Amino acid sequence: MNQALRKTGFLAVVLLLSFASIGLPQAAPSNAFDIKDPALFPPEFFSNLSEISEGELLLAGLKSLFPELIVTAPPVIELPAAAPPVVREIEPHGVYIRVKDLPSALPVIKEQLARPLVVLDLRFLQADLAPTLTLGSYLTRSSQMTLSRVGDYPVPPEYLEGPSISIDGERLRGPDQTVFILSNLETRGPLESLLAQLKSDDEVISVGVRSPGATATFGPFPGVEGYHKITGEIRPGTRASLIGVGFVPRVVISVSPNVDRLGYQSLRDGVSLDDLIQTRTSRTRFDEARLLREPSDSPFADGERSNADSGANMPLDPILAGALHIVKALEALGKISH
Repeated sequence: MNQALRKTGFLAVVLLLSFASIGLPQAAPSNAFDIKDPALFPPEFFSNLSEISEGELLLAGLKSLFPELIVTAPPVIELPAAAPPVVREIEPHGVYIRVKDLPSALPVIKEQLARPLVVLDLRFLQADLAPTLTLGSYLTRSSQMTLSRVGDYPVPPEYLEGPSISIDGERLRGPDQTVFILSNLETRGPLESLLAQLKSDDEVISVGVRSPGATATFGPFPGVEGYHKITGEIRPGTRASLIGVGFVPRVVISVSPNVDRLGYQSLRDGVSLDDLIQTRTSRTRFDEARLLREPSDSPFADGERSNADSGANMPLDPILAGALHIVKALEALGKISH
């Protein structure tokens, strides 16, 4: 019976399309209705419907169909305060750089790119376009890297070549140099498009969690208060939109946001990278609530840290662990030069 119904429905669609192609009259669409019809929308249930304009109803419907492109609250850009990066050695010839504010970290990144191995931790980072493009010029090994602009995304004119954003490579990296990028759900903005292009060009080894896809700009919808629509987007050179998709690292780590944040905040004075990546079969309970209250990368309030809080009892950092385990494997295979 179901098979017969499906065949009947298919034939009906074919006949309808055939009639449309030769211009025969068609019945009114079945979903056509009068929004003001009290019999369809009784005022005792829809008391304020008459006060809503058709434009507002249309926008509400479009928002439900395109929730990433029409919003009632535009994204809030929260750039971090200026702060130096956290730099740790990775034996024997590598370096880990945790970027807390991209403009402050760029000189350090530029200097350290002479090392055979660089691990850039871009988790929980948002940055403007200008420092993002500078980072791209450091990391690309090509003479030029290209991103795309769609719509009215604001781009400095010196970078524009038609719809493309042209980034001149500074050739800081050697042919055998390896760069790891760590990202997560809070790595947002034009950084996402840059990382997607670096991944596409095989410039970096990316590890972490999918980013949010916050690559668009929004403007107020004319004449309707409270609605904002997309005005532009920055995309990888492939011109594939990242809205609602985000940047997906080459190596995706399965980790919850809370565990990721706890592991990230565990790195501070007196804690080594090895303390956060070594698998431990047993450990005493760590006061995770206290860890969240304390600022990362800063001393404790009393200026002291017990040995119990360092190393064995610290929460693990799964994303950092994933990256450094790959590093050790590549070193064992001779894939990372010294």
